Amino acid sequence: MAAVLPVQVGDWVMFVLDIGKSVGQSRPAFVMRAFGDTVDLRVLTDGTKDFALGEVASEGYLYATSVPYSKGSLNNLGQSEYTPRTWHLPGE
Repeated sequence: MAAVLPVQVGDWVMFVLDIGKSVGQSRPAFVMRAFGDTVDLRVLTDGTKDFALGEVASEGYLYATSVPYSKGSLNNLGQSEYTPRTWHLPGE
């Protein structure tokens, strides 16, 4: 699925967590490399609220590579839901 806008190195997007305590929740991420709709990201996490002390990303960030775009879909409450380990644009 093509992104609404192409992203470039330096853009901010939202990454959907696929590990830790907050799987399925979106976190801001900085685009480090872009390959069309697939990107490498530096993700800002909520530290120990998202990950147990000592786990990867418990210090507030993680690096995610080859992350595909996902526009998401609406659930029965009209809220957007996204596939874990994908990115989307803020406000989507």
